[in-house]
Amino acid sequence: MVFDEKIAAEIIDKYGIPKTKLAIWRSRNAIPNKYFKENFSPIHELLKSFNTFDIAHIQTIINAKKIKLLAINEECSFSKNKIYRAIHRQTRLNYDEVMQLIYEGNKLKKLTKQAINALLDRDKDILMEFFNHKALNIKAILNENQTLINKIKKCIHSKKTPFPFEHAFEIEKQLNIFLLEIKFIIIFLYYQSEFDPKYNE
Repeated sequence: MVFDEKIAAEIIDKYGIPKTKLAIWRSRNAIPNKYFKENFSPIHELLKSFNTFDIAHIQTIINAKKIKLLAINEECSFSKNKIYRAIHRQTRLNYDEVMQLIYEGNKLKKLTKQAINALLDRDKDILMEFFNHKALNIKAILNENQTLINKIKKCIHSKKTPFPFEHAFEIEKQLNIFLLEIKFIIIFLYYQSEFDPKYNE
């Protein structure tokens, strides 16, 4: 629509749009047409952008292969490769299955937090529980740091081998990154279950 000062001000006030938009619209001599559509909703606009942002980040996290999808799939008792097929849009998860994934995600989040605290407490047993977990790809979590991976593997194979606490700073950094990624996945799954129309039919 061609810019009109009064109408632009009304739209900004109605939808709570930043007032800086007024000058932008004025300079372009136009008000975006979307604000005049009958079904326009600023909430839907926000959710749409949030969804696009999240999918891109979720895909990046999945591609890093820090979490073994087959192990999570088995833990959830899903049909063969269902998580993999859902990611590639060959099938879809129902609401209860998404809730199961959130539950498994929260278990991994708790385990990772415990491992981070164990580094501070120098508790080898808890760290071994984390690094031995069947759903975790330690090589990817430790960012392909082969020296560190080899030292931790020695700990896994020999109870007498001391944990490499001299590398605690690097390990903690990578675990904190992983923890944030798990939280991101959980938030995304909650978002999907509450706002995606296919889970609310």
